Amino acid sequence: MVTGVGGRSVGHQILQALLLLGEKYQIAVTDADSFSFGLYQVPNRYVVPKANDPNFIPAIIRLIRKMKVRTLLPGTEVEENL
Repeated sequence: MVTGVGGRSVGHQILQALLLLGEKYQIAVTDADSFSFGLYQVPNRYVVPKANDPNFIPAIIRLIRKMKVRTLLPGTEVEENL
């Protein structure tokens, strides 16, 4: 599972690297923005709260259990209130 797969993000770059491996792995992705480009590159996609939301970690844990995730690759970057 890769978190934070919005365009031009660390998570999106991790996703791109994994996609180069073809179908070797089942990839799941998450992002807080339902319009994030990376969400639409794989079938297992989930919209989660922002990383600074107290519900972020519980949401990620639920998905890890649901998908039986073996590896979590955090691509979520610091979110600033502008």
